[in-house]
Amino acid sequence: MLVPVAVAVVGNWYTTAIRERETAISERDQEIRRDTFDREWVQLALEILRDPDTEPNIRKWAVQIISSYAQVPMEDEVKDAFASGAVLPEASVVQMTAQQALAPVQTVAPSTTSRVSLMDELQSRGIAALLAQDLPGALVAYDEAYSVWPTFRNVDEIRRALIKAESEAQSRGQEPDWQALYRTLADMDLRGVAPDLRKRISDFAGG
Repeated sequence: MLVPVAVAVVGNWYTTAIRERETAISERDQEIRRDTFDREWVQLALEILRDPDTEPNIRKWAVQIISSYAQVPMEDEVKDAFASGAVLPEASVVQMTAQQALAPVQTVAPSTTSRVSLMDELQSRGIAALLAQDLPGALVAYDEAYSVWPTFRNVDEIRRALIKAESEAQSRGQEPDWQALYRTLADMDLRGVAPDLRKRISDFAGG
């Protein structure tokens, strides 16, 4: 008699955990988008202040943008100088301050090449976990990859496919449909993933 009750309790607990995980992921997605949006505004303001021909009212607006986002406030004299036509150097203190203020929380490799290497490593880790039928481990790897570079190749699509597979498996109370998942991944852009892992994904998908 206690078995159905235990199954219901465990099922409810697991469903709640999945919903909490999806909420946390959604909140992090919003934070990443917000940081990206803020950096674009600051970059626009910096470009305005680098142009000596910009109208004074536009320069004043650019100063307001940077003042709004930077953690270190500008002195009134600095604001007046920029509004009056002072040109921002390429490697100025204002630029570095704005970039530091808007830097994402996670550590990101400084160069594109090293970021690509990091993404390749994280994706290889995620694919290896999937081949071992470790869906939570794969999600951890792809969550980290998404936080580093959300628009990199098919990272977002693969991550969403993993979340969907996990949710469907839990709703059915069964193991994920591994072959269907492998087929989905086999059609994705897996460049950079270790060649032997790509081959195994293709083999498991049925060629």
